[in-house]
Amino acid sequence: MEPISTVALLQLACHLVRLVINNADEIAKVFRLAWSTVSDWLTSRKVAVGDVGKLVRQQLGNGSYRVVGGVFSASGQVRQQMTWECTELDDELRRRLAGRSELKIEL
Repeated sequence: MEPISTVALLQLACHLVRLVINNADEIAKVFRLAWSTVSDWLTSRKVAVGDVGKLVRQQLGNGSYRVVGGVFSASGQVRQQMTWECTELDDELRRRLAGRSELKIEL
């Protein structure tokens, strides 16, 4: 690549980085949690036959959501736990949690 093109690309990259840094708060405010993210996390933490996944959804005062996922042994022992905070739930996750705040998932 010729030097002028390299300099132009570096300037553009620096400009984009500055935009992201200056708007990081706004970018972080919009986060959509997808069912596939939750499902992939749960199934990758399964240790033994009989493990189950549980999701608990909490709507926060600011309109955002807190979703806590856990993998439990058949005896109820917590194997892994994860918390996501998001502003939106994707359509599939919203459908699965419709009308309830807790969901049990057979892994």
